[in-house]
Amino acid sequence: MSAKSGWFRHRLSGQVFEADGYQFQEALKNRDLEAVDGPGETSDETPSAKLVALRERVTGLGLEWVAGDDEDALNRKLDERAVQLRAEADQLGVQHMANWKPETLAKKIEAVRAERTKAQPPADPPPTES
Repeated sequence: MSAKSGWFRHRLSGQVFEADGYQFQEALKNRDLEAVDGPGETSDETPSAKLVALRERVTGLGLEWVAGDDEDALNRKLDERAVQLRAEADQLGVQHMANWKPETLAKKIEAVRAERTKAQPPADPPPTES
């Protein structure tokens, strides 16, 4: 990778693209973009797009990661969280499939909790004056 071109990943969309020349200079300034290794590249300076995506999945589940975590460590954290979420889903009576991602489990659990919260009537209705 030369100093005038490189690969970037858009933090929100996850899209990975190559930029060179003026686009490269502008991409370096853009906070929504993160420099990543391009296809087939590996370097110590930038994480791979896969590693960045795993970090975002871990963060999205409310877990923490450190810069030294590799793909295996991040996948282990996701697997451990999935086990916790499956147990929680079982307690709530949520039907789930074994191959669901932790994010899917978390959304289903959240939906069931929201539904149950809505379904509960208030303890005592406020008195009405006639």
